[in-house]
Amino acid sequence: MIYTLFRGWANIAIRVFYGKIEVDGIENIPKGVPMLIASNHPNGFLEPIIMACLFPRPLHFMVRGDVFRKKWLKPILVQTNQIPIFRFKDGFAELRKNDANLQEAYKALDKEAAIILFIEGGTINIKKLRPFQKGLARMASSYLNREESRQDLMILPVAINFISPFVLRSRVVLNVGKPYDASTYFKDAENNTVHIKKLTDDLYQQIKPMAFHVSDDSRQPILNTTLKWAEGLCHMPFYPIVSYKTKYWSFFKSIANAIDEMDEGEFEEFSKDIHSLGPIKDTNVKRMSRYVWINFIITFICFIPAMVGLVVNIIPGMAAQLLAKKKLSKDNTVFRASIILSSGVGFYVVYYVLMILLLSFFFGWYSLYFLLGWPLGFIYLLWKNALRSSVLKRKYHLSSTQKDHIISLLTKYTIQPPKI
Repeated sequence: MIYTLFRGWANIAIRVFYGKIEVDGIENIPKGVPMLIASNHPNGFLEPIIMACLFPRPLHFMVRGDVFRKKWLKPILVQTNQIPIFRFKDGFAELRKNDANLQEAYKALDKEAAIILFIEGGTINIKKLRPFQKGLARMASSYLNREESRQDLMILPVAINFISPFVLRSRVVLNVGKPYDASTYFKDAENNTVHIKKLTDDLYQQIKPMAFHVSDDSRQPILNTTLKWAEGLCHMPFYPIVSYKTKYWSFFKSIANAIDEMDEGEFEEFSKDIHSLGPIKDTNVKRMSRYVWINFIITFICFIPAMVGLVVNIIPGMAAQLLAKKKLSKDNTVFRASIILSSGVGFYVVYYVLMILLLSFFFGWYSLYFLLGWPLGFIYLLWKNALRSSVLKRKYHLSSTQKDHIISLLTKYTIQPPKI
């Protein structure tokens, strides 16, 4: 019940936080079989939230064991299908609990559970696929070697990509690969270490084409800047927020591949060309939107309900952002988006409950009309998007000259721009 409730709230939250969530391969997710999901981990705990909302089956999660030490939090973690795994730095006393925790995971798999493991280990906000840990392969081997285990364990490779991870209303791309039978790796009981390495290496090769990967960390800033400019060439309509087509993923991926494959001379020249375009900030990601005349109409007719939606929802929204700014230093931004989203959900729930209780003293059951603030909040987001795509188009859209410059630059480095 708690999992279903949290999933409902999270479905609303991710549609408020992100402007576009594109999903490819959702049809690849098998049903009715035990499954281990191997995913990258670039942005705090937003990856499991997004996947839990969009996957067509309930998910279980292998998470850091230290979060279970908080007594008030443990029941919630258990009810939301989270299974603790302790690390060496948690101490030997905690490590001894891992055997029992793994047995709980195996029991869940026996009941056809799908369990997510973030195969890179920790989370780092970087557009690079880091070396994979062997925990998933070891878990698959251990599970299949149990006499009572099912033998139809599936492995599902997944990659999630954030274009501008800390920018509200930005774009996310979730790529789901083809599942395959884990037992094919462990038919031979001998050389288990070799099989574990083989499975881990194969997963890396399967996920790499689905994820951003620029191996040289020093090139990450140029990649991020280039993607912001490139996104200005891509249409981003307000609806649908969740789209089961990845229209521009191949374009964004080709930029990362090109930057990764450049030699030092090419990269230095490319960097100069990108800097020549001028500055572009995280808070001003310029995007395209079709049908400017429709946006003018929406800007006009939705003004009043949008302002009501803004007034009703501004307090919890600002509180979430202020909390994230207070709790996190500039050097520790990997959880910034996660805290804004999760605290925002908490603030909104508490805020709406308190407001309805307060208004009920004066208006009785009519106070429930305050719940209309949620859909009005979406109308505000629609109005804001329309405003930026019409009246404020010069500020939030690339000019014709800027488009020509970025298209010419990308073409120079054999990157095929999208059709505008």
